Amino acid sequence: MAYKRVVLESLACVIPDSVLRTEDIEVALDALYNQLSIPRGYIEQVTGISERRLWGTDSTASEIGIQCVNTCLQRSGVDRRQVGALINASVWRDRLEPATACSIHQALGLSADCVAFDISNACLGFMNGVLYVANMIEQGQIRAGIVVCTEGSRQVVETTLEMLAEFQNITRDTFDQLAPALTLGSGSGAALLCDSSLATQGFALLDFAWGCDSAGWRLCVSEPDIAGCGVQRVAIRTNAGSLLRHAVRLGADVFERQLQKVGWKRSDISKTVCHQVGRSQRDLMFSKFGLENTIDYTTFEFLGNTASAGIPITASLATDAGRLSGGDKLMMMGIASGLNCMLSAWECL
Repeated sequence: MAYKRVVLESLACVIPDSVLRTEDIEVALDALYNQLSIPRGYIEQVTGISERRLWGTDSTASEIGIQCVNTCLQRSGVDRRQVGALINASVWRDRLEPATACSIHQALGLSADCVAFDISNACLGFMNGVLYVANMIEQGQIRAGIVVCTEGSRQVVETTLEMLAEFQNITRDTFDQLAPALTLGSGSGAALLCDSSLATQGFALLDFAWGCDSAGWRLCVSEPDIAGCGVQRVAIRTNAGSLLRHAVRLGADVFERQLQKVGWKRSDISKTVCHQVGRSQRDLMFSKFGLENTIDYTTFEFLGNTASAGIPITASLATDAGRLSGGDKLMMMGIASGLNCMLSAWECL
């Protein structure tokens, strides 16, 4: 539907201090690289990712989410008592139950009539959460809501390195399936949406478009198949080539429908913020869309693939850097394993 009263009022992000360079990953895999004749610098050459950040081993999604949401509230003109929904939309969370959103809700003193829950949809959780909150605002059910995503990749990255270091039975095909997990990074991003009558700044929401290609759900799968915390060895296997082909096809279809829904031409789009997979994926996607990648603001170079947190982190940093200004037509784009795709169109106030 066309939105008339939803504004993204404020954004915030929290970035870990600990840096893991791609160069250091490849040093740790030197013996395997030699065995498989993989050239040093391969990962950065393909992805454009030179480093990523990791939280400390004792960090929790709620602890970091509290900090991020609090900053988002402080940056807005909205009183926290007016927040009617809090959604934690990351893959990483404290436990299976209760919802991590409940811990954040309690710590920030949000009201008793503010609904708090988790949703998780791989790298698309943020976009799903924004859609849910936006619909509640548009229908008059709430006046403001917050979506937060905090992703922690340390466990997956370290497990993948351990598996690859045990390289006696590693083939090039196995390496190619496991290596995409080494691009994952950690970070937290939050967005506060509100009714236009409360807004003092930000981006007016115009519309959403989405699509699903579930025939490709096996192309990126976590192992073991378990949700929650406490699992010591979790890996992700990806058929990167097939995943990219499916993603580009799905994304192009949803992109065309979004243009039609909001009545934009390609030349109307002045800025984009996308899920931060890497350079090859972004460039191929933009080529298929018929867009210049110069309008895209990226963080994958120094943060890696921060999964569901990628869009709010990147939008927050783009705003702080002055890259988004009044009148800009902004497209947010996300594609996640499964495969699901969602785009949202905004106009900067």
